Order: sequence, then structure tokens, then C-alpha cells
Amino acid sequence: MPAVRIPPVAAEVVAVRPSVPLAGAVTVDGSKNAALPLLAAAAAMHRPVHLSNVPANTDVGTMLTLLQQTGWHAARPVSDPHTTVILPSDKQRPDPDPEIAARIRASYYLVPALLGAYGRARLPWPGG
Repeated sequence: MPAVRIPPVAAEVVAVRPSVPLAGAVTVDGSKNAALPLLAAAAAMHRPVHLSNVPANTDVGTMLTLLQQTGWHAARPVSDPHTTVILPSDKQRPDPDPEIAARIRASYYLVPALLGAYGRARLPWPGG
């Protein structure tokens, strides 16, 4: 049996050569996977919470909708769309729309906030 020759794999190389020192600023977008549990934790605080650098994506929008459906006020100030404000409410609405809650796996993060506020939590199996 003849030997099989495997061609070399091209590797991507980044070369850094000495030059003038780097300077400047980089804005890093917020992380959806970090923002979702923080939004739910903010609801569990039962007091106003401001979160910065919250990305505007579908999963974050779904979590904000779930918070609003379950009695919290959630808003993004027009002056700073990357900030989210979570405010407690006196409205009793412990059950979010199960179809909306099933859209994201992170919906189960709301369980502690719902238990703390209403003594019960009813959510569908996480989706996503």
C-alpha cells in the first residue's frame, strides 16, 4: 500500500512589529449571555436597577417582554439605548405568556424573581 501524503495546513499568522506605542479606545458591545441573567437578577432586587451596555438583540428583547408581562417596568432611555432600567411594579401578574417564554432558554432565570415576588413561578420548558 502506498504512503498517503497529507498536504500542509495553512495557518493564519498575525505579525506584530515594533513601532510607535498603540493608543486609542475601543468600545466593546455588551454580551447577551451576561445581560440575560443580570436582567432577571435586577427584577429579583425589588428596587430600581440601571444596567449599562445591554445589547439590543432578540433574546434581550424577549427577556424585557417577559419582565413586563410579569409585572416589572423595563425601559431603555431614548438618550442611552444601551442602558436598561428595571423598575418594580405593584401589579400582580405572575404568569408570562408561555409561547414567548419558550422562545429563549434563559427564561428560567426569572424563576427566583417570580418566587420572590409572587411565591410561585410557572414557565414552560426553556426553548431557544
